[in-house]
Amino acid sequence: MTPAEKLALKKANDMQFEESIKELPENEQVLMRKVRTEIADAFEKQTAENREETAKLLQDSLAQLKEQETIKAMSKVLLDQGLAIKRIEQKGEQMPSTTPKTLKESLQLAFAEKSEDVKRALEGQLKANEAIELKAVVNITETTTLIAGSYQNTLTENTGIISPIRRRAQKYLDAVTTGTVGNKYALWIEETTEDGTPIFIAEAAGKTQISVLYVEKRQDVQKIAVYSKVSTELLADLPQLISFIESSMMKRVAVKIESELYSGAGSTVYLKGATNWATSFSAGTAANTIPFANEIDVINAIANQVDLAFGESNAILVHPDTILKIKSLKSSTGEPLWKEYQDWSVVGGGTNLVIGGMRVISTPVVTSGDFLGGDMKVLHVLFRENLNIRMVASGDDPINNLMTLIVESRLVQFASANEVTALIKGDFATAIAALQSVA
Repeated sequence: MTPAEKLALKKANDMQFEESIKELPENEQVLMRKVRTEIADAFEKQTAENREETAKLLQDSLAQLKEQETIKAMSKVLLDQGLAIKRIEQKGEQMPSTTPKTLKESLQLAFAEKSEDVKRALEGQLKANEAIELKAVVNITETTTLIAGSYQNTLTENTGIISPIRRRAQKYLDAVTTGTVGNKYALWIEETTEDGTPIFIAEAAGKTQISVLYVEKRQDVQKIAVYSKVSTELLADLPQLISFIESSMMKRVAVKIESELYSGAGSTVYLKGATNWATSFSAGTAANTIPFANEIDVINAIANQVDLAFGESNAILVHPDTILKIKSLKSSTGEPLWKEYQDWSVVGGGTNLVIGGMRVISTPVVTSGDFLGGDMKVLHVLFRENLNIRMVASGDDPINNLMTLIVESRLVQFASANEVTALIKGDFATAIAALQSVA
C-alpha cells in the first residue's frame, strides 16, 4: 500500500470513528480518542516478541472506559485497527467475592479467561464475522436497571391523588334566603300604595278607612346546563377518575351560578344578580363628618343605612383584599384599629369577623374594593331544579363508544322593591371619600 493510500485509509477511519462517537457526551468522546490512540500505538509497535506486552497494553487501555455501552462502541475502533472482537461467555460458577471488583479488574479477568482469543485477535487469525463483546461486572442498582429503561412501573406507586384546578369556595348562598319553586316563574306580591292615615279617635267617633294596593310581581326561572363526552373505555378502566370529572363539572357550574347570582344582568336567559337589585351606598348624616375615615367606618355606615331602611344587618360580602386592609389598619401608636370595632363569633368551627352586626364574608366573587351587604336575607334564591349530574347515551354515542355527562340546574333570584333599600352596594374608595371630614 502506497503512503497516499495509507493516508486516505487513515482519514476514512478517522471520519468513521468520529461519526461513531458523536452522540456520546464530550467527556466520553475525549476518553474514546485517548484509548483509540493508545491502541493504535500498541499495534504499530507490535512484534512477534512483544505480543503479550501488547495484549497487556490493550487491557489497560480498555480498562479506562467506565460504561459498558462505551466499551461496545469501542468495538468499531478495534475493528478499524484490525482487532476483531468475539463474544466472551462466562463459563462455570464462582463464589462471589465479598469485595466488589472494579471495572478494570473485571476487564482484566475477562481478558485472562480468553487469553487465547486475544492472542488470535492480535495475530489477525480471527474470522471476519467473529466478535468479542466485553462485559464487565457492575453493581446492580435502580439507576442502571429499571430506571435506565423506558418504564419504571415497578418503582412507581399511584397515590390516588388528583390535583384539581383551584376554584373559589361558594359562600353566597349561605348569606341569602334559599328555597324551592315549582314552576317556570317565581311570583310574589308587593304592597305598593297605602291610602288613609291611622288616627286616634274620641269615644263614639267614626273610624278612619285605610287601604293598601297589592301588585303581583314575577321573575323568570333560568337554566344553566353543560355536558362532557367520555369514552366507555374510560368509564370501565378509570371509574375513580369519572367520579372526579363529575365533581369538577359540578364545581365549575356552581362557580358560574354564584357569579350570576352576584352580578347577573337579568336580561334574556340570565339571572338578575344582587348588584342589580341593591341600593347604592349613601353616607346620609355621616357625610363629611368622620376624620381619617376607613373601611371599618364604611361598614358601620352601611349598618346605619340598613337600620334607617328598617332592615336587619346580618352580612356583607367583600373581597379578600378588603379584609387584609381592615386588619392592617393601625392607630397613631400602632395598635390594630379593627379590634376596637369587632366581635368574634364561632360558626361551623371557624372564626368570622363581625362589624356593625354584620358577618364580614370574604369572597373573590366581589370585585376588589367593592362591597354588597346589609340585610342579605331580602334576596331570595329558589331552585326549580337543584344542581345535578346525570349520564346518558346521546345521539351516536353508542356507535362511538361514548357516554354523555350532563350537569344542569334551574333557579331564580329576586328581591322585593320594598326590601332592596336594606341591601347596600358600592365601593370603599367612594364611600370613604363621602364620609371623610373636610379639614
